[in-house]
Amino acid sequence: CGALESFSSKQLTTGIRTACIDCQDSGSKAPLHIRLRKYEVAEDGCWNWTGKVNQSGYGAITIDGRHTRAHRAMFFLLNPKADRSLVVMHMCDNPPCINPDHLRLGTHSENI
Repeated sequence: CGALESFSSKQLTTGIRTACIDCQDSGSKAPLHIRLRKYEVAEDGCWNWTGKVNQSGYGAITIDGRHTRAHRAMFFLLNPKADRSLVVMHMCDNPPCINPDHLRLGTHSENI
């Protein structure tokens, strides 16, 4: 936006400083749709998570004090009425990918 300045997470979340929607902080107090912008688009179309990852290479995010995988958070953000008892599978077989077009629901046995 041209108005990007360096502000700390605390300044942005306490309201001391503000930023436009595209420049706002992606810290733990930011809305989930902002926090899920931590990715880089790869040539194959995958949106590779650039935030924290777990030992298996899956994106990791904390929501309301609960740890979850970033691809699962992305899927249920866009599909809030989907069955949460199912697993969110990668059609691209790329653990850090959070591209909604590469994700679908399935059973654990389908995912293996």
